[in-house]
Amino acid sequence: MIGRKKKALLFLLFSSIQFAHGQNGACNIKMIKTYFSFDQLIDRRDSILTHSKPIYVDFYENGLKTKRSYAKYEGRERIEEHKYDSTGKLLKILAYSKHPLNGWIPQDSIIYQYRSNKLYSEKKYVEDGSGEKRYTYKGDTTFIEDYLDDEYMLTFIRYRDKIDSAIFIEQIVLPEKSEIINKFRYDQKSNLVDIVHIENGVEEIDGYTKYNYDQCGNMIMMADFTLPDHRVWHLKFFEIEYE
Repeated sequence: MIGRKKKALLFLLFSSIQFAHGQNGACNIKMIKTYFSFDQLIDRRDSILTHSKPIYVDFYENGLKTKRSYAKYEGRERIEEHKYDSTGKLLKILAYSKHPLNGWIPQDSIIYQYRSNKLYSEKKYVEDGSGEKRYTYKGDTTFIEDYLDDEYMLTFIRYRDKIDSAIFIEQIVLPEKSEIINKFRYDQKSNLVDIVHIENGVEEIDGYTKYNYDQCGNMIMMADFTLPDHRVWHLKFFEIEYE
């Protein structure tokens, strides 16, 4: 089964693609509520019914995400503001936490830089360090180098931009130097159907992932199942409100 950290990374790479489809006039997103469930080997229906509050809520204006508001945790609240240029390119994400005595204070930030109209750098600043993803492009392939504190390269990722029936992602993880190949399969509407995970030439077959979409082509559920009992161990689902 794909590890949690690897799966989270892969999902982040492709979540922006999934929410881009089907955005006609009737499908303009106003708000998305996101729910999670981890390590609860229960069926999909019961997993959804056990949640009454979202983990976070995304707000949209004119097709662009403007804010993410997280559920209160241990008396603290967190929000993220998204800033764009006049062409709609994301420039920065600013995060704030609300403390009982100090009110809203800056927490961390992500700064985006572009070259030749393409994303070049994604740099994150946090209290205990910083990290940066640097992007280069060759044909339909994007190369991503992931650095920590401008010194240590954590991962190297190569993936193809075009969505077709056989997309491959190659990821080299340091210092283990393992080779990870992930094959992404899409349906005829370009919706991600499943992921085949191969590490050091061995295909992992102890689990699989299912995705569901609404009439606008936006993802409304992602569930990881174990084999051979087909039980849910990780669930992520969305409630989408359109304008």
